[in-house]
Amino acid sequence: MHIQQFHTAIARILGVALLGVASVGVSHSASKLEFEYSIEVAADRAADGAQRIRSDHILRTGDRFRVAFSSKFNAFVYLFARGDSESNYTRLFPHSEIEASNLVRPNFEVRVPDRGGWLALDERPGVERLVMVVSNRAQPDLEEVGEEVERDRLDRIISQLHLTRSNGKVQTKELDSGWTRLRFQGRPERIVHVRHIYLTHHLR
Repeated sequence: MHIQQFHTAIARILGVALLGVASVGVSHSASKLEFEYSIEVAADRAADGAQRIRSDHILRTGDRFRVAFSSKFNAFVYLFARGDSESNYTRLFPHSEIEASNLVRPNFEVRVPDRGGWLALDERPGVERLVMVVSNRAQPDLEEVGEEVERDRLDRIISQLHLTRSNGKVQTKELDSGWTRLRFQGRPERIVHVRHIYLTHHLR
C-alpha cells in the first residue's frame, strides 16, 4: 500500500503503517450481532483531530488516515492492505508490533494505528485496497500467513472464506455519523464476513 507511517515515538518510515492499537471503552450492548467500522482522516478543525469519511470520499496525497472499528460481540478481526502496483498485501492487524490481540471484545473501540499514529498516502495515486475479515472464530489461515503475504495466496484464502461465510443475511448501512454498520441477522452460529474497502487516492 502506498503509504507512509507517522508516529511521534517512531522516526523511521515503512511502506505500510504498522503501529500499535489501543482500545478505548465505549458503551455498547453485547446483545446484538453488530460490527461497525469507519475510515478517519486527520482534520485540525475537528474536535478530536479526526473526521470520519464516507466511501466516496477522495483522498489526496499527504492525507493521513486510520481505520476504526468496534463490535457488539467477541469478534476476530484481520486487516490487510495493498496498493495498485504492489504484488503483496501487508497485514496491518494483527501484527507483531501491536500488543493488542485481534480478538475485539464488546464495548471497546479500536483504531489502527492509534496513540497519535496515522497512515499517510505517498505521491503515487491509485486505489488503495483494504481487506477486512470479521469472524466470531479465529481464522488460522489468516494468522499463519505472516505480515507480508502474496496477493494470489491471500486471494485464495479469501475465496475459501466466502464459501464458509455467515449463514443468514448481513445488513450493511452507512450511518450519518460516518460509521458503517454490519448487522448479522438471524443470530448465526458461524460468522465469517469479508469486507473490501477501496480508497481512491488522487494527487493533491
